[in-house]
This record gives sequence, C-alpha cells and structure tokens, in this order.
Amino acid sequence: MKKFALILVVISTTLFVHHISYSDTALPVIEPERIIFINSKVLEIKPDQIVHKEPLDAYRLHEPIRYREQAVLLEDWQRVIVSKHMNYFEGPRGEVRVYDYQGNLLTPAIQYRGRIMIIGPANRIFLGQRSRSYRIDSSLLLNSDGKLVATIPQSQGAYDFALSPDGKMIVIYASGKQKDQNITSAKLIDTNGKEIRSLEVSLGQTLNIEHEGQKYDFVVPPIPPNY
Repeated sequence: MKKFALILVVISTTLFVHHISYSDTALPVIEPERIIFINSKVLEIKPDQIVHKEPLDAYRLHEPIRYREQAVLLEDWQRVIVSKHMNYFEGPRGEVRVYDYQGNLLTPAIQYRGRIMIIGPANRIFLGQRSRSYRIDSSLLLNSDGKLVATIPQSQGAYDFALSPDGKMIVIYASGKQKDQNITSAKLIDTNGKEIRSLEVSLGQTLNIEHEGQKYDFVVPPIPPNY
C-alpha cells in the first residue's frame, strides 16, 4: 500500500512539490551531493557552488556568480527532478532537468526565470516566469518527462503564482497600468494551460472561484518591492 505526503521545498527559485507517493519498490537514492540511480549510475549535484568571487567577472563572462542544485524523487512518475538555481549579476535564473530511474535525461534542460511548481496529480511541471529586469510575457507547462505542453501568455508584470490545494488550478498574478491607473490582475488556468478566467483584483482580496463544481479561495498576494 502506498502512503502519500505533501512536501514543500523552498529555495530561491521556489520549488513547490505537490503530492509525492512512497512505495517499497527499488528507488534511486538522493544524497546531498549525488544521486545514485537503480542501475548504480551516479549523478553529482552541487548544493552550493561558487563560480566567481567577483560579480563583475561573472557578468563579463555571462556566467552565474554561484548556483545550487536540488533533487526531488517523484515515485508516482518514476522520475527524479533536478532543479538548479543560478545567481547571475542581472538576477536569478532557474533550470529544470527530468531523469528516469536509470539516470537518463528525458528532455534537454529548460531554463526559466521565476518559480517552479511540480504538480504530482496532474503530471505537470509549471514554470511561472517573472523578472524585475526582463520583459517576460509567458510561463511554461511541462509534462512528467520535462517536455513542453503549453506556453501560457501573461502580462509582463507577472509577480507571483499560486496553486489550488487539489492541484487543478494555477493562478498568475500581475501588476500593471491601465489608463494611468495601477491595476492588479489574476489569470486562472487549468493544468493543460487553458484559461479559465481573468479578472481585476485588489491586493489582499480573497478570490472566491467556482469551477467544475469545486470552490476555491485565493488571497491576492502583495507586490514585492521594486516590481
């Protein structure tokens, strides 16, 4: 019999894992600095790696100042997800890689700027993109092999993301201007990337959403400083 748990892991790019199951089958072993796959293949990971002591050196070479990697085992998917957070001079970036239990990389690594959510029940990885320094007009949905399922159009002012407790709805919060007025909006999508609805909201407001017979409550988060 499988046991289920909800695990929340927070790093700078915010890795959110919704619903992982545990069983007695042979599993890869995840250690702080390496992954041992079921065929004894070993993949090294770096929990904290300094690349350049001088930020300007990193800037000139277009390389990160430092980075760190984190691995998560998803038994329902029979996958290992490696999330890499990189600190660049101009701001943070993330990278996600998906491996099977034999250590095969299933899809080329995908880079993003923002937040990663792993949505177990939907077999989806959501890369919610946001940046203070760059104009980003889309977020990404991947499947359990790390392949692109959908590109989600969004406001360039996207600043935060939320996931419903049942993992069926994603919210993209954005700030911007309309007729010289500051506005905040919420765009709701399902885990296939289809838009459910978009609406203008207020900071701190509780959104009461009903969709497919289910009721959801979301609280509109504050906008980070300098966004």
